[in-house]
Amino acid sequence: MVDYLERFVDRFDLRRLIRFRTRVTSAIPREGGWEIEAGGNHELFSAIVVATGFNSVPRYPDLPGQFDGFQLHTHDYRTPDPFAARDVVVVGLGCSAAELACEIASVAKSVTIAARSASWIVPRRLGPVPLDWFDTRSGSRIPFGIRRRAMVPLFRLAAGPLKRTGLPRPDHRLGDKPITVCDDLLRLLRGRQITVSAPIVRLGGDRVVDAASREIKCDALLFGTGYRTAVEFLPPEADPPSNERAPLYRGVVSQALPGLFYVGIVVAHGALIPMMEAQANWAADVLAGNLALPSPDEMRRSVELDGAVRRRQFDPRFGFIWDRLAYCRALESESRHSRRHPGSRAVRAAAATVG
Repeated sequence: MVDYLERFVDRFDLRRLIRFRTRVTSAIPREGGWEIEAGGNHELFSAIVVATGFNSVPRYPDLPGQFDGFQLHTHDYRTPDPFAARDVVVVGLGCSAAELACEIASVAKSVTIAARSASWIVPRRLGPVPLDWFDTRSGSRIPFGIRRRAMVPLFRLAAGPLKRTGLPRPDHRLGDKPITVCDDLLRLLRGRQITVSAPIVRLGGDRVVDAASREIKCDALLFGTGYRTAVEFLPPEADPPSNERAPLYRGVVSQALPGLFYVGIVVAHGALIPMMEAQANWAADVLAGNLALPSPDEMRRSVELDGAVRRRQFDPRFGFIWDRLAYCRALESESRHSRRHPGSRAVRAAAATVG
């Protein structure tokens, strides 16, 4: 991936336009633009695009007590070596927690996964066929609720029965929140190389206590407890998006201050980079003057409709989750329209981004 990005930069001669290793310390809205402080210098820009993503700052659970062993967040994980011959408790059941638990199990004395809630867990393939091949562009025109129901038997067939895994059945609809995709976890659970416990509620020196009052001896904790979205360089009046709330027009434009755009504040089932590319192209069309933004009231109306759709289709605690292919299609359609009719507005500017 890094090699691809390096070659992309060179192919389009972008390197000369980029200032590497330059930290932005503040962004202050001024009349007609933004004053940016970066690398000790102050400069004025007509607009800013925040592309720091949503995996900004590792989030840790607030657990009472004290733990005497080794602790690490998945954000800082590089190799399983520090966990060799240890009793490890992995806190969380997302993709990173599941993948790293499997890797650590190859060197650890024992591995236990402690999760707050059940999750849909699925390998990448059903036999030789990648599961995301079933989520096609043409199929994505079918309402998400219908596609969700059609995918359930495929997921259950790919995962197999949960009876011998120790995992509880998911307590939410498929797709309500991010799905845990991991090839090896279910196999290792069935083989007892990894075990499952209730969520951790207390730390106790060389052990932890779970919600079932079970004491688990461990000398290493790995936190797969996600991130919080943080953009400390923005002023409070920018009302930056959070994991739970992202009031952005088309998932890109800030409603709080003009000239403030976000790219990469997006979660979906499937590949995220094409979504970020669609966001970047859409934002570039706006900034180039090809696509005119609607009035603030129209943008606000669209954001409200997006929120209503999201509450119906997903867990409302995920403020920037989208129906992936439908979202890309919506942005790409507006970008194509703007290039055919420069300076025009989106045809359905005040409508929901994805119906």
